[in-house]
Amino acid sequence: MENINPFTLSQRKNKKKRRTNQQNSQTYIKQPLDIPKPKVNLNTTNLPNKPKPDRKRIRNLQQKPKPKTSQGNKQKQKEKSQLKTQKITSFLNKKVNQPMSKPKYKRIPTTPRHVLKSKDNNWDYWDKSHLLLPCSKYNTWIKLIGNRNSKPLQKWYLINTTLKCKLDNCQKFLKALQRINNVLSTNSLKPVKSFFENSLTENEQENFFTNVLPKIQNLVLSLPHEMDRLNRPIKLLRSGRLAKEELPQSLIASLMACSFFCVMPYGDYQNTRSPYLNRRNFTQLYIGKHQMSDSNCNKMKCFINYFQIVTKNDRRANGMVSFYRNRLVDIPKWETSESKLSNLIINKHLRIEDCHKHLQVDFANKFIGGGVLSNGCVQEEIRFAICPELVVSCMIIEKMKKNETVLIIGAKRYSNYTSYGSDFTFNGAYNPEDEGGDPKDVLGEGESNGKEIGKEDEKEKEKEKEKEKETQNGNGNGNGNEYKLEKEEEKEKNKRTEKWIENQDLNSLTKTHLIAIDAVNFSRKKPYAQYRPFYIKREINKIYCGFQKLKILNFDNRPIASGNFGCGVFQGDKELKSLLQLLAASEAKRELVYCSFEDEKFSEKFSNLYKQLLDYGYTVSKLYNFLLDFNNQTNTFSVFEYIENQILEEFFNEVFENDNETFDGNNNATINNNNIINIQEKIENETHFKIGNNIKTETSINTETETENENQNDNDIVKEKVMENSENLNENGKNNIEKEEMQHNTNLQHKITEIEN
Repeated sequence: MENINPFTLSQRKNKKKRRTNQQNSQTYIKQPLDIPKPKVNLNTTNLPNKPKPDRKRIRNLQQKPKPKTSQGNKQKQKEKSQLKTQKITSFLNKKVNQPMSKPKYKRIPTTPRHVLKSKDNNWDYWDKSHLLLPCSKYNTWIKLIGNRNSKPLQKWYLINTTLKCKLDNCQKFLKALQRINNVLSTNSLKPVKSFFENSLTENEQENFFTNVLPKIQNLVLSLPHEMDRLNRPIKLLRSGRLAKEELPQSLIASLMACSFFCVMPYGDYQNTRSPYLNRRNFTQLYIGKHQMSDSNCNKMKCFINYFQIVTKNDRRANGMVSFYRNRLVDIPKWETSESKLSNLIINKHLRIEDCHKHLQVDFANKFIGGGVLSNGCVQEEIRFAICPELVVSCMIIEKMKKNETVLIIGAKRYSNYTSYGSDFTFNGAYNPEDEGGDPKDVLGEGESNGKEIGKEDEKEKEKEKEKEKETQNGNGNGNGNEYKLEKEEEKEKNKRTEKWIENQDLNSLTKTHLIAIDAVNFSRKKPYAQYRPFYIKREINKIYCGFQKLKILNFDNRPIASGNFGCGVFQGDKELKSLLQLLAASEAKRELVYCSFEDEKFSEKFSNLYKQLLDYGYTVSKLYNFLLDFNNQTNTFSVFEYIENQILEEFFNEVFENDNETFDGNNNATINNNNIINIQEKIENETHFKIGNNIKTETSINTETETENENQNDNDIVKEKVMENSENLNENGKNNIEKEEMQHNTNLQHKITEIEN
């Protein structure tokens, strides 16, 4: 085959088209058969000759006559043309000899939009995947000049000029906020006024406006210097991706100062609030028509305490805070898992943040931080107020999905507190020298199976009560002496904390490992929906995602400190959520320290059930299947009661199965002596266990001796009845045995209830 040029092929096609067009133009239109065709004269000699058009004449007529120009006009036109040529040649020569001038910013093509990057530094990015900073070139604002808008101006110039001024009073501080932020300029700022006037004393106001607030201003102005030290942009940990970000504590302090002055830009680079990020400014705390609530006032005190400690003597911490976004990839098979239950420590008095060297659980919202910078004051909000370095996660981390958690390492604690919710109160600066011990230091390593912490604390409390009674008996009512003692103790603590802040480095504060796990909000749904298998699987997978060991941390195996996960505002069931956490911790092969927050009844029930599960050797799969079956039960049992009943049913079924194996093929049954002894031992253990767990610790020694004698009598009755049953097996068979044993079990239950009463 010869190589044919495609260009020649196209020419041939065009020629064919032309020929067909010419033929169609020459042919006549086909007419119907009824109409006769017109006759045509074939003699061309008689036709007149048409003259051809003069094309040159037509062109001359179309052209306009040129105006008659004088010699002066001709010279001016020549000069203009010469100037144009000179300009063009000079411009071209410059571009040839000199390099092209680069633009001030690059437009890097990405999907779906572009990125704005500054030429002057390596950290000024303005796009979706990086944190927007107030000191960026692209953070602009428009000023009204009359009825017209000005050109876009840099907002950092306005921030820099306002914060270099002295702000000695509350009025100057509020005016500076209104000048910097457009939102604050249009709304009332009554809550901030009420905070400074009512919740702070005169000495505290002077200390704040003379010592603390100027240093906060310097922190804001030092943000470009801190970013130059970092020399890279700050990433956003976006949803659906594994990511990590490490930030120095000095930069975190300047970012917190920017949010204190409400300077941080909105979440989206198009000046609109991002639907995937939480609030990052203090605007919701400052804005309102009413006074600031007590809980918000105490949160503000925590933040001011943080700035006071960080800026004391112009010293800053040199540590790093790291943020990790985790995702669950390998979901365990809960229904067939054979892993054993891990060690459990139930604690009444310790808080989660007091369990050092543990992985501390944050009962988080899907938007991390929740309502810290608004009206929220629950476990997560309190934790973020105590450790304000965690607030930076609201700026960086997008909302969590079903299979995601957030791990934060290195954030430090700066303040103490008391109570919870609307009664939350700030209780001074945090001093690690006055902190309590770890749970393992109290119990030891080998004594953690189902035991409770805090017995030593209870003894100390009893001693304090005895001392109070002695003071009341000796000095009348003793109210004045108690008040004086409390004041003296508070003064001593304050002196200790002040000395520690002056002499101690900030790096000596204990670094925490905090895992943020968000629960389902059942307050908006029906509460019984949490017992459905769909939500049980969702919650246990979410908890396991937080409890699993990570490769990034070299599979760190530290124990977990947790509590009533999702049981406050979200209306979760304590019994269900506690068992789900135990299953996830045992599958991850970690110890669990459960803080019950002074709920004695719940801690007793949970410890009793955990002992039963250990005694009968239950695995993760058995307990998980019990929880799935709980949705189908129609009785009004709680989760713990339902599982206890299931344990007893399986126990008695095992006993009857062991009896059935001894029957012969001739329908004549014989029981071995070994089988009888095993039945006796199981029943004895069951009776001792039920009685020992239900009796309170406050009962006297006499009642305990009486119960032991009754148990011995019950066991003798059991032995006699079992021997009688063995003699009558050949006569009565299997049915008589079952009836007698059922009657015996009912008698035992009646006796147990009598002992409890």
